[in-house]
Amino acid sequence: MSSLPSKSAAERGLGLIAELDEVVARNAGERATWPIGQRERAERLETAIRTAATESEAECETAARAVVVATAERAERGRVMDRIREAAKDPRNLDNGFNAGGDVYARERVSRSPWDNLPENVSRSDSLAGLTQRAHDAIERLDESVPSHAREVLAGMLALDRNSDSAAYVIAASDPHYVAAFLKGVASEHGHRSWTADEQRAYSRVEQVRASLSLAGANGGYVVPIPLDPNIALSNSGVVNPIREIARIETTASATWTGASSAGTTGSWTSENAALTDSSPTFTALSVTPNKLTAWISGSYEIFEDSNIAAQLPMLIGDAFARAEGAAFITGSGSAPTPLGVVTAVAAVAASTVTATTRGSFTTASVGDLFALDNALPARARAGRPAWIANRTTLNTIRAMSAAAAGSSFWATLGEKTPSLLLGSPVYEASAMTAATTSGSSLIILGDFTDYLIVDRIGTVVEYVANVVDGNGVPTGTRGWIAHKRTGATLTNGDGFRRLLT
Repeated sequence: MSSLPSKSAAERGLGLIAELDEVVARNAGERATWPIGQRERAERLETAIRTAATESEAECETAARAVVVATAERAERGRVMDRIREAAKDPRNLDNGFNAGGDVYARERVSRSPWDNLPENVSRSDSLAGLTQRAHDAIERLDESVPSHAREVLAGMLALDRNSDSAAYVIAASDPHYVAAFLKGVASEHGHRSWTADEQRAYSRVEQVRASLSLAGANGGYVVPIPLDPNIALSNSGVVNPIREIARIETTASATWTGASSAGTTGSWTSENAALTDSSPTFTALSVTPNKLTAWISGSYEIFEDSNIAAQLPMLIGDAFARAEGAAFITGSGSAPTPLGVVTAVAAVAASTVTATTRGSFTTASVGDLFALDNALPARARAGRPAWIANRTTLNTIRAMSAAAAGSSFWATLGEKTPSLLLGSPVYEASAMTAATTSGSSLIILGDFTDYLIVDRIGTVVEYVANVVDGNGVPTGTRGWIAHKRTGATLTNGDGFRRLLT
């Protein structure tokens, strides 16, 4: 046998070490947190390295030493990197400059909570990419009571925001420690005295975000946590308001939302070597300023002492807001601070009106009016997501038409509470729509409600009032809460709707 060293064994060992180094570099944190496939690959490489070292040592002691030394150096580098990662988890070791922390969280998110090791100024805890990833993880960990569509609204807000404001708000206001601090704080004027250290820090972070977003607040005021915020997951039982379900909803962190709308462009058939027809669309600037919607909720000292009214606060606020919006999104004037309602907006578009065959009347004999309304809807709106809205009284009259005039095919599935489709489009009950059939009433709206825009500014704020006084400044034996949010609405394309005018 030749006494020359076996280059293949030595080179194979060194190549395996280089490959193992690449695996280690791609995976952050302790090996136990790596994907199982990566862990198994690292173990196979280490076994192969040991085999190569043994084979090389048998042929050339020098080659074996090279493998061993390289392995030791890699192990030392790994230990150094582990110490660096551990030190980076401590915010005291991070530069206080804006985004100086880099993507620390993004690199170690597998083993970390999105609320771990946050400084008071959340925006400085990571780069914008790291903050956004942390915010998405916080959304995923929200309580199951937050519906999926609410999570989508939050995620959409993050996608459109080019700075750290929205991400910082989502992270701070979703922290379970802040939820606990909020519930204690709104239960009593001294509730903050029972906060834990974690709850105090969580409150301080939200206050910093509130100040950066210019959300109004005063002594005793609290931003409602995301899992409890009725502006995120609106619930109500006092009014049937489907508009939020079918409208286009945008969420903003700024005082005014800006955008643009267009009626679209037109394609043209063009001959060979002929000039193209200019079909540039006309864009209309959109600007929606969310205005303040308030709710005042109060109760006697005895109610506060004998019930869990504080725990019901988010539900009470949500009900108050839903009832106010239920009317505003239908018939709001559009003059500040009231949003522009869809009926008010559509009524201002002359081409949108379909007049009932018999003025001042809507009966089971009015089947033709429904077909006329459906026929009048432009093709572009029909190709979108058209829907009907009407008062329950009107819907019951339409239900009766099916039996009296057109048979069961007119409105399918009559056994349901409200049949889901009318002439192929979804049907929604809106209690704020008029039930009167008197002349001049906008009885039914049919249209693509993605052309009705609702803009919410993030952050519902609640302030606790320990003692309510009368006009003479004398306490009335009542406590309460002032809640406010900011919402606006407008119509982006009036030609996407038709109304039945009786």
